[in-house]
Amino acid sequence: MPSVYTLFGSMLGAFYFPELSLWGKIAIGIALALLTAAFNVVALRLGKWLPNLGALLKLLAVLALGVGGLHFGWNHGFANDFSLDSIVPSSPGQMAALGVMVYGIMGTELACCSAAEMRNARRDIPRAVLISGLIVGAFNIFGTLGVLAAVPAEETDVTRIFAHTLYNIYGHDGAGGMLADLVGAFVLFTLFTNMVTWSMGTNRAAVEAAKAGELPALFGVVHSRHGTPIGSAVLASAVSIVLLLLYGLVAHTAEELFWTLLSIFAMVFMMPYVLMCLAFVRLRRADPRPRPYRMPLGDRLASLWALFVALHVLAGIGLFVVTPGAPMDWAYAGKIVGGVALALAVGELLIRQAARRRGVMSLRGAYG
Repeated sequence: MPSVYTLFGSMLGAFYFPELSLWGKIAIGIALALLTAAFNVVALRLGKWLPNLGALLKLLAVLALGVGGLHFGWNHGFANDFSLDSIVPSSPGQMAALGVMVYGIMGTELACCSAAEMRNARRDIPRAVLISGLIVGAFNIFGTLGVLAAVPAEETDVTRIFAHTLYNIYGHDGAGGMLADLVGAFVLFTLFTNMVTWSMGTNRAAVEAAKAGELPALFGVVHSRHGTPIGSAVLASAVSIVLLLLYGLVAHTAEELFWTLLSIFAMVFMMPYVLMCLAFVRLRRADPRPRPYRMPLGDRLASLWALFVALHVLAGIGLFVVTPGAPMDWAYAGKIVGGVALALAVGELLIRQAARRRGVMSLRGAYG
């Protein structure tokens, strides 16, 4: 959440407020974090219109970038080489981007956390995970092609790239400038809706973990009528606000703040996937009970696939700190590793508190 909303503030400045300061962007991120918590609390039937509208606007934005960028390239010359040799990652910068690519395709499985609110979860969840993953991948590729057709790769400041691309394609003035500004608003709205959608899944997962005694009870507080997460939503937004303020004190630019926060949270987010893959291998062999969703492969092939995914995720984690072929930036790596270590330490503390609570509850149950 902090990295996405840092990007939001930077893009808002690039499109509409060029003089917006770093702390102005951080203030916008804080307001959006609070708004995200509010949308997590409303009933799913009310809150789902936001991601649905966001998906529509994302489609329009991707089409504007992809179609507009390719049209610009065909008429004015492509800003980058699209040969096979240039597409295959080879430079340190391209290799470093692979970690972000791995991170970008994760999260579609969070639909499982809303299974209780679906009519036919056994049918809908596998379908939703597969279709959403394919759509996200296709959107990312098509939109990226449009960006690279209009803007040289060396000029891709991630916090300003959309504004730079759209103004290159459509111009700053007249109808073209108005269209670029409108598409910019679409992109900003989709950043917010993506964060709301993602947090809906993760906060519901935190509620289930709290019910199982794996997280403190505060994470399990839900709305009395809607059953939506309150505790986890408020805590997530509060932590995001604190991190925005703390890292804002040491960052020099919005782009530096974005990459620092993104690297920390991406690494923390990706680590459990490695353990999930190993748990999948173990359960496939040790627990043959039928489950609602089953990967359509035999045990050996499914286990090999899970191990391949685990190695892929590990490589993605490493690429947030180490760039192959480039000198090690120990100052940057220290901030990233320190942030990850702090996040893991806080997580372990919460788990230990929950374990002690489970122990107390067990003793009370044993002795009446």
